[in-house]
Amino acid sequence: MNQLNNCLRLFIGCLLFLTHSITYGEASLTAEKVLQTIDDIRAPSDNFSFNLKVNQGTGEDGREYSFSVKVKDNEKSLVTYTAPATSKGRKILMVAENLWVYVPNTRMPIRISAQQKVSSGVSNADVARVIYNLDYSADDLKVESMDGQEVYHLFLTAKTKAAAYQRIEIWAAFDDQRPLKAKFYTSTEKQLKTIFYKNYQSILDKNRPMLLEVVDHLDGDKKILMQYSGMKLEQTPDIHFQKSYLARMK
Repeated sequence: MNQLNNCLRLFIGCLLFLTHSITYGEASLTAEKVLQTIDDIRAPSDNFSFNLKVNQGTGEDGREYSFSVKVKDNEKSLVTYTAPATSKGRKILMVAENLWVYVPNTRMPIRISAQQKVSSGVSNADVARVIYNLDYSADDLKVESMDGQEVYHLFLTAKTKAAAYQRIEIWAAFDDQRPLKAKFYTSTEKQLKTIFYKNYQSILDKNRPMLLEVVDHLDGDKKILMQYSGMKLEQTPDIHFQKSYLARMK
C-alpha cells in the first residue's frame, strides 16, 4: 500500500511539474520564468522613467493625453499629466496596490482604484505600471501556434482584489519571450480588451515595445494607441512617492 501511495504521489508531482513548465531541448521554462522575461522587457530597471502619450480615436472625437511617469523600486509610480491643458499638473500616485489622484488647487489626494479609466480602454494601472508580476501570478504555460509560428501562451491570475483585471492571457514569442498580444478579463470572464505590443526598439540594451495598440471591446473595438518615449534609468527621491507631498510638488 505504501508503495502504491508513493507511486501516486510521484505521478501527481510529475503532472504538476508539466503543468507549470515546458521543456524544449535542454532548456526548461516555467510560467514564472516567462513572466519574468516579459517584465524585464517592459521595465529596464527597478528605478526608471518614461513619457507616455495616449491617443484615443481620431478626428473631432479623438482625445490625446500625455504623461510623465517615474517608477521607484518597481512598486511605486508617479504619473503626472502634461497634456491636455485642462488636465496638466494632475497626478496619480501608485504605491503597491494603493492609488491616489491629486487635482491641482485641491487640498487632498483622493483614493482611486486600479480599474478606473484614464481614457477609453486604458486604466490607471495600465499607465502607472508596466510589469505584471507584482499583481498577477503565473499559473500555466502552453506552446501554441499563432500566425504560423510557435508561441508561448501564458495564463495570469490576480493576486488580490485590488488588481485591475481578474486574469490576463499573454502570447509571447518562442525565441525570446517578447510579448506579442494580451487579453484582459473581469471576474465574470468578460473580455475587456486586447493589447498588441508593437514597434520594438533597442532601448537600454534590450528590445522593448514602444507602442501598444489597445482594442477596447467595451466600446465597439475602438483602437487606442499608447506610445512610449524617453525611457531612461532614473533615481527619483522617496519623498515624491508620499501622498502628503503631492500638493507641494511643482
